Amino acid sequence: MRNPVEKRIKLLEISSPQFGLFTAKQAEACGYSSHHFNHHVNSGEWVKEDRGLFRLATYPASPEQVYMRWQLWTRNRQDRPQGCLSHETALFIYKISDILPNKIHMTVPRDFRRNIKIPGILVLHYRNLPEDSVQIESGLTLTTPARTLEDLLDTGTVDKSIIQESLHKAIEIGLITKRQLDQSSSLSKLRD
Repeated sequence: MRNPVEKRIKLLEISSPQFGLFTAKQAEACGYSSHHFNHHVNSGEWVKEDRGLFRLATYPASPEQVYMRWQLWTRNRQDRPQGCLSHETALFIYKISDILPNKIHMTVPRDFRRNIKIPGILVLHYRNLPEDSVQIESGLTLTTPARTLEDLLDTGTVDKSIIQESLHKAIEIGLITKRQLDQSSSLSKLRD
């Protein structure tokens, strides 16, 4: 069993890349007993964000925290997040559009299931994404810029002219390479 200081340090190491958030399983791996979770919440050390999901109360707030919260919400039984920020949300995070989405769009595997109602803030898209369609950006898992634009073209939820402007900006700042553009017939057509 770790002493209290070692447990806090380990929990901070785990939660820092997750913007101060951590799961119950992660806390247990640091040496915290689930029987004492309520004590940590009641003392103000932790904030309960959701079932089995907590935040260090003293961790500085950031805009990315809300995205990480919902990514962690998608975790499976092995405590691994299944969701990947996508569509309008990824477009906004990449800063290649001025669109400010009013919901958080995530792509989850086709077999993703939760035994509770999907929160209203989320729009889930069910698709098994290949590894080359996903990347980590500022600690968040997102669809690549090319995949993001292709998905938006497929869903038709964003005006084509906005997608075209976003494509040009992504190329200009180096988020989409010539190779990626050549591999996507829909984006190649859009560029012209």
